[in-house]
Amino acid sequence: MVDAVLRKDQLHNELNNIIMLVQDIRIYAINIATMAVTMSNIEVYLKILLLVVTIGYTLSKWIKLKE
Repeated sequence: MVDAVLRKDQLHNELNNIIMLVQDIRIYAINIATMAVTMSNIEVYLKILLLVVTIGYTLSKWIKLKE
């Protein structure tokens, strides 16, 4: 009976360790992806795109106000 309880606790601990390992790998993957985007020139292109969209939105609002 004691062996069964000990074995169950060991299995539970191993399962928790596997779950923690998977969560750690997910966090590492997210961090690496974020770092890759930050280090690339994508950020510059996104800023330019945001500026163009903002200017377009402002112009469309001005045109609607004139009408």
